[in-house]
Amino acid sequence: MELMRETVKRLGNLVYVFSPYETSFEKPEDVPDYIVQAVPFFTTFLVIELIFNLVQKHSDRFQLDDGITSITHGIIEQLSRLFTEGTLLGGYIYVYNNYRIATLPWNSTATWFFAMLAIDFAYYWVHRWCHEINLAWSGHQVHHSSEFYNLTTALRQSALQAYFEPFLYMPLALVVSPSLYLVHRQLNLLYQFLLHTEAIQTLGPLELVLNTPSHHRVHHGRDRYCTDKNFGGILIIWDRLFGTFAAEQHRPAYGLTHSVNTFDPWTLQVCRPVETYAPTTSLFRKLYVTLHFGLIVIGYVQLSRWGLMISTSALLCGIAYIFFSFAVMGAFLDKRGHACKLEAIRCALMFFIDTHVLHLSALVGTLRGLPEHCQGNFRAFVLELRRGQHMRNGYHSKRGEIGRRILYARYRHAK
Repeated sequence: MELMRETVKRLGNLVYVFSPYETSFEKPEDVPDYIVQAVPFFTTFLVIELIFNLVQKHSDRFQLDDGITSITHGIIEQLSRLFTEGTLLGGYIYVYNNYRIATLPWNSTATWFFAMLAIDFAYYWVHRWCHEINLAWSGHQVHHSSEFYNLTTALRQSALQAYFEPFLYMPLALVVSPSLYLVHRQLNLLYQFLLHTEAIQTLGPLELVLNTPSHHRVHHGRDRYCTDKNFGGILIIWDRLFGTFAAEQHRPAYGLTHSVNTFDPWTLQVCRPVETYAPTTSLFRKLYVTLHFGLIVIGYVQLSRWGLMISTSALLCGIAYIFFSFAVMGAFLDKRGHACKLEAIRCALMFFIDTHVLHLSALVGTLRGLPEHCQGNFRAFVLELRRGQHMRNGYHSKRGEIGRRILYARYRHAK
């Protein structure tokens, strides 16, 4: 029963349905990682959408290599935050502690709703600037580079955007506490996941107030009537107020006005698009890439979960291997001549890095062998041991003390 209640509560996070009391925290390190908690639901809904499209015979709504590329971008974006999350949040905390113009009660329902509206209003303008300012668009274009519109598209995010976007939210620190900022930034992002689908048509009267799949399909369209429209996150009222709203007239053509001719994630992250690209891929190649991509995703999940338990150099090595693997997968899908040689090197490196550098298999096995009530103490011991080593060497972890505290607090929530 408790598991069912927790599942329903986490499912509610995807549609912004939850109790303000349960999502109000005094300190930022107490805020759970709602994104990580939602990963099982991401997978479940991706499968449901795929089955729905197959049953409805909408084969034009999904392409395997495009879907894998989109998920790859999501992992790259999340990994890029490992070394910046604490630092960027530290800047927000500094502004709030030294320059805030009001102190609102953290456990007030009115404060919670104010923070939700403030962050959604800020998201509208940040998102709009990402389309209208060239430097910002150079990062955000990654999200629009897919010519398909499905739930995997929601995961296609820019690593560059993760670095400059938090600075655009800094004015919120004058009023909104860091803990509420963390809560609503995550939940605002989660709400938008289910917007990226063609399986849901319209939602009746809700279309007047909320951002819906229909409205967001317009935003991702490259038709003339779709260009630079519907920037809202949760609410569509901002677009109606500021003249950027457009209703869906017909099914848009998705993607950039000039598409990118590759599935290589690094090219997509930084390139200038030129032409449409849709090569044929053999069934064997698709199955092989899908299998190994799944193994890479498992490695990413383990690295994200246990990253603080290993040295910084080992963590960097693991991240570099994942990034290299994505480049090899892209070359494999593009059928480049050197792809097979790179794949052989990648497979050899996989076993070497796991057994001689990261030791994640042994670490996870050790933790799973401990009683559940001892696992948290073991994690805390290793974290404090690492912190002591950094202090004796005269420096702190590059990820910052703030990031370490936040991630350790999330381990406690995960228990």
